[in-house]
Formats: sequence, structure tokens, C-alpha cells
Amino acid sequence: MTKHNGKYYLQYGAPGTEFSGYADGVVVGDDPLGPFTPQSDPFSYKPGGFARGAGHGATFQDKGNNYWHVSTTVLSVKNNLERRISICPAGFDKDDVMFCNTAFGDYPHYLPDATAVESTIKSAAPSAYFAGWMLLNYNKPVTVSSTLGSYTANNAVDESIKTYWSAATANKEEWIQTDLGEVNTVNAIQVNYADQDVDSSFLGKLLGVYHQYKMYYSEDGKKWKILIDKSGNKKDVPHDYVELATPVQARFIKLKIYTCLPVSLPSAG
Repeated sequence: MTKHNGKYYLQYGAPGTEFSGYADGVVVGDDPLGPFTPQSDPFSYKPGGFARGAGHGATFQDKGNNYWHVSTTVLSVKNNLERRISICPAGFDKDDVMFCNTAFGDYPHYLPDATAVESTIKSAAPSAYFAGWMLLNYNKPVTVSSTLGSYTANNAVDESIKTYWSAATANKEEWIQTDLGEVNTVNAIQVNYADQDVDSSFLGKLLGVYHQYKMYYSEDGKKWKILIDKSGNKKDVPHDYVELATPVQARFIKLKIYTCLPVSLPSAG
């Protein structure tokens, strides 16, 4: 429950956690014990994009008084309760309607200024802190060193958290290469990892997991330069986001694996 301008906003997780329409709703009252009136729209709702569903959450304010909503997004691949945690800007509009802006919530955003009171506006459009960087390799051509069964190369660029590419072996130097179609400005890279050959009955945190790779970029597919070097990484980063200190011009992005674990969506933006 969140109190704002003398009103009480009771938030709840709607049923259907295994579906992409999984959402949080809100009812409003003048007293913390009710009675309450439902708002007409879902409070936290994300039916599309890479990570879908934004329910079972909680709302809080940061040190700058900006509102944020933390919620769970759906995988349900290895286990029906498989989830990820999302955080999206939230707040109240001029009519005291409580909102959560999930538009492009799985894309890069800037943190709001610490002195800001409201983090965004109520709109279907991206928030005021959306970086504006778009996915460059969505459904673009992909080549790989090998493929394990049905975990094919195109799964890596279909913008679905439920699918992924996996190499056929655990040998070092397996690789995946994506063609952006033309030379683009690349500002950031995100590599999302999936759990392959993991006991689906295991519900806790797997310890000692990490991924090592080097990533290269090229304008012509012939001359390559190192873009990211994580060949010595020992940290578990399931959704490995790297913002480049200096954007590069590239058409081809290639990831060479050093510790070979399943990879999903090496995305460029």
C-alpha cells in the first residue's frame, strides 16, 4: 500500500502468473482499511517485448523521491515458477492516478536526477529517462560455430526471453556472429544467458556460475576489433549489460565464448 495526497493505493498481483498478461492492479481509498475503488487500468502491465508480465510487485521511493515499481517477469521455461525481477518508473499523474511506465522497460534508461520529484509522465510512450537506443539485430542474420538440437541461431535475436541459442559443445572458442544489415552506431551491448542442462526442480540460486567471452566488432566482416573483453570474468551476470564508454560504428558483432554456457540474444543498441 502507498499513501499519496491523503489517499491509500492498495496494489495487488492479478492471477495468471504463467501468462504474459500477468499484471499488478490498484484500488484506491480514503482509509487504509477501505472501502476501495479500482482504477480502470492495470497498474503494472507489460504484454510484449523481451521480458513480459510485470506483476507481484512493490512500489517504493528513492532518495530523490522518485517512485519505482519492482515486479516479476515471466520465463516459465525450465520451471513454471521461473522468473526475473524488473524495475520500472512509477508515480502519480496530475489527477492522482497511480501509474507504472513499463514501455521499453527492458531497454536502457538513464537514472533520474536525484532532485527530481517525479520520474516520468503517465503515458504509453517511453519515460523521460528512456535512452532511445533501439534493438539493432532483431531477426537479423546470425551465424554460429555449432548448434545443439533445436536451440538454433535465430533464437538469439527473436527478442524472446523464452528462447535461446546453444552451442553443441562446451568447448572453448564456440562463437556467435550477428549481422546488423548495415553499419550502425552501437552504444551498448546486452548478452542474456539461459539455463541449459539445469535441474528444473531446483528453485534456488545456483552458485559459482559465471560466463567468460570476448566480443568483437567490424564494419566489413574482415577487419575485427575487440569491443568487450570479459575472458577473465568471475561474476555471475545473467543479463550482462555493457554500456560502451565510446560508441562504435559496426555492422558485424561477434561473441567468442571462453567458458561455454548457453547464450540468448546478444543484442546491440
